[in-house]
Amino acid sequence: MEEEAQVQQQQQTGNTEATNNEAEQFINTETDQSKPAEEQPTLTLPPPMFGTNGQHERKQDPPPSTFNASNPADVAEAERQQLLPPATLFYDQPGGEEGLVATGDSPSGRCLKATQDIPAKQVVFSDPPLVVVVADKKETKFCNHCFSQMTQPQQCPTCESAYFCTQECFDNHKHTELECPVYKRLRTEFSAVETPIGYACRMMINIVQNFANTQSKEQLEKFYSFMALVSHSAHIDKSPWAHHYRRRCQVVDQIFEQNGAVTPLLQQIAEPYGGMPRMMFEIMCRIHCNAFAVKSVDGNDCGNAIFLKGALLNHSCQANCVLMPTVESLKVVASRPITTGTELTVQYCAANVNNLPRRQFLQQNYFFTCMCDACKAPRF
Repeated sequence: MEEEAQVQQQQQTGNTEATNNEAEQFINTETDQSKPAEEQPTLTLPPPMFGTNGQHERKQDPPPSTFNASNPADVAEAERQQLLPPATLFYDQPGGEEGLVATGDSPSGRCLKATQDIPAKQVVFSDPPLVVVVADKKETKFCNHCFSQMTQPQQCPTCESAYFCTQECFDNHKHTELECPVYKRLRTEFSAVETPIGYACRMMINIVQNFANTQSKEQLEKFYSFMALVSHSAHIDKSPWAHHYRRRCQVVDQIFEQNGAVTPLLQQIAEPYGGMPRMMFEIMCRIHCNAFAVKSVDGNDCGNAIFLKGALLNHSCQANCVLMPTVESLKVVASRPITTGTELTVQYCAANVNNLPRRQFLQQNYFFTCMCDACKAPRF
């Protein structure tokens, strides 16, 4: 609400610089080095979330009234309906402030376009996050659950890799359910690495656990919408990140197996992608290409998030929108008037640098060559 009021105030004063300065760019993962406090308060671990048989205890949706569990055809059809990607992806549903945007296609792929004329400094749409995690090297500064800044972080005594501001946040986060054993193993396996877990791996665990391994139709629709985003997995397979991602996926898959978290439903969902480790790798590739750096409600750089609709915004060095991403939502604001049918674009990197290093950055990190007018202009 405060940011929207700020935008309205800028509309009255005609000052566009404040909005542009507040906007964040994609994948700003460079953060300040932080060290955990020498003495960390310990947290009380809740009872384990797994039964004695190792199977995850989760409620299942009630079957339809016509469902007959003893009929193999009914069982097969129910599984098929759950596993098929929805006909309408989550981000294809109507959205935006007063329906200002719609999905479309462009030379860059899927995109968002204006459905009516949009004045400068108008909030075009707001998008809630699919998943948010604390940024690398910020784990001891911001609560892993509520993302508030901490002065006395409380460390998980088991994995020693998650930090919370209060016992309440620790309990509400359900950290010990599956995160804790995975974090502990990763911390041990990659102790020599500066970031043994990494934000992409944290997000991947969250997405598999909460969106793929569920019988909730709404959650599965969000999962398939996420998996429909661009991945550039063929490029990442040959990149320096490939080994880093694949090794972590193997470890996470092993922990899921050991804790009985790989349900038959999850196995069937992973099968089209080539099994669990490969599906996890594909998830990390999509995170690599679509994650946003976000601020806390206090305005501090604190984390990374996935926004399903925001991920459809393509790059232009002469963008017509700016980003205001927080842990609560992504607000997209028009930086200049936008006419009906025009694609909404943002800057993936700073445009105030020479076009050659700018294009090199985009090619190395996002695997495309920018062909906007600014990049095709003579070098400067």
